Amino acid sequence: MVSLGTVFFMAANLNPQALLDLIKNEGYDLAEAFVTQYEALQALSLSGLNTMRITIQLNRNDEM
Repeated sequence: MVSLGTVFFMAANLNPQALLDLIKNEGYDLAEAFVTQYEALQALSLSGLNTMRITIQLNRNDEM
């Protein structure tokens, strides 16, 4: 599925190395995941979602 330059795929079908290879080979620079809100927090606000963003940069040797 493609929308506004965003590509969605099932990463669960890929091992970590295959996912990294896909990101690198296709030239993607951002990977995100859908999350399910914790039930008790969702009860506070149906439209709210607590999130965490982790940024990882690789050098020319593909090291973090």
